[in-house]
Amino acid sequence: MDFTDIWALYYSGSIHDSTMADNIITKEDLIKCHSQINHLTSLLHESEANCERLTQLSEALKEEIRRMEREKERQGHVKENTEYLKNVILKVSLTLN
Repeated sequence: MDFTDIWALYYSGSIHDSTMADNIITKEDLIKCHSQINHLTSLLHESEANCERLTQLSEALKEEIRRMEREKERQGHVKENTEYLKNVILKVSLTLN
């Protein structure tokens, strides 16, 4: 008997009026089912919280990667600009002498 059958019988009020022996649900069965549902619900909430935390962490890591890529690109430009400035100073220095 699955949860759908259990809930259907529970809400119809005919839990103990069932004619088949397999369909009789005891209070202990219901308590066990409620306990399982509560446990699974708590696991679901925990999983959702972990998913949200991992999503935020993923976004933070992606932003850090973008920041590092921009920094690396700037370093390349600084090197080029430094080389250009060195050449300009050298040329000015040589033309003044």
